[in-house]
Amino acid sequence: MTPENLRFQSHQNHPAIHWEKPYSPGYPDLEYYYRSSTRMAAQYFVLRNNSEKDITDGLSDLFGKSVLRILRTFVFSTLSYLPNYLPAFDLWKLCVYAEPKLEKVEYLFEKCSGESFFKEVDHHTQFYHGISRLTERKLLIMDEILNLLLQKLEAACTSIKDLNSGDLLIHSEAGKD
Repeated sequence: MTPENLRFQSHQNHPAIHWEKPYSPGYPDLEYYYRSSTRMAAQYFVLRNNSEKDITDGLSDLFGKSVLRILRTFVFSTLSYLPNYLPAFDLWKLCVYAEPKLEKVEYLFEKCSGESFFKEVDHHTQFYHGISRLTERKLLIMDEILNLLLQKLEAACTSIKDLNSGDLLIHSEAGKD
């Protein structure tokens, strides 16, 4: 702005106008949500790898909760928005909005449960008393879905830099205690 067009002048001791600085989002809880998501998925894989072939009880519950945590954390890391209590389908659409390339993953959802994948994920996050009827083929697809979503989440989280210190928020050692 030229000096002759100025209406209000700022004194040298006054702060600079805040909107002249580009917005830098803060992610104070991202590391917590990231660890929570990866640990839930790790519990799924531990149970999956150490259970007997015909005993699959609890796997669908852990899978559903892992998927929801990963989707929620992905939305938070990419859109700076932390959704509360959204169904799995809505979280997925937010993820696709944040990264349109994720739409290619939907073939795995259809391969796993057809059109009812998100309904099943929502169903398994609520308490029910029933016997699990998962086939080995479906378990392999569930493993593939979780591994792929974990890769996308890790890529999204490692790209976010902590502007205060200049370090990455999520280190490759973050999952280790």
